[in-house]
Amino acid sequence: MSTDISKVAVIGSSTGGWKEAQTILGSLTLPETTSVVYIPHVHAQDVYDHLLGQGKRVKKIEHGKLLEPGVIYVGIDDEATFGYGRHEDLEGFYGIRKELQIVEVDGTYSFKLRGEVNLYVDSTFIAVADAFGEAAIGLILMGMGDDGAKGIIAIKLKGGTTLSREPIPNMNYSMPYMAIATGDIDHVLPVEEIGLKLEQLLS
Repeated sequence: MSTDISKVAVIGSSTGGWKEAQTILGSLTLPETTSVVYIPHVHAQDVYDHLLGQGKRVKKIEHGKLLEPGVIYVGIDDEATFGYGRHEDLEGFYGIRKELQIVEVDGTYSFKLRGEVNLYVDSTFIAVADAFGEAAIGLILMGMGDDGAKGIIAIKLKGGTTLSREPIPNMNYSMPYMAIATGDIDHVLPVEEIGLKLEQLLS
């Protein structure tokens, strides 16, 4: 592993979760040797603009760009950055994005976007798990569907740490439920406690 990046947290969310991410990342004190990769289904640009306005070091995920320490990366769902689109011949609630990979060459990590993928929270969690192993941290926030559950399993298999926001009873936001149902979540927390816990894990 590159000595420049000690830990990487990857965060996934969908409907409702982008506001949680905005709050958590907006108040996060990110250690300078760590990075965060945030993968939302919706409102990515809103989160990006909010963090930029707060003076955070935030960048869009782009093909060929280096993964740098001390930066929050956001997967923006447009053609310029994440290859977002909906295809008439392919079904899927989330639409189709490019699959993200993380490539390591001589201790330097970079983003690679290729092909097409539907469950792109899963694919990104798996990419971070493969690249960073036990230094990977996975967090699932609010959202509908089960995207992220397989990614949580992948992070645990590689020795990483996993978190989920506490599910909200009687609400149809199933991403936390599905992640917890894997049995591979280390910490289930109220959303207001996640920021502090994430800082502790990244330190």
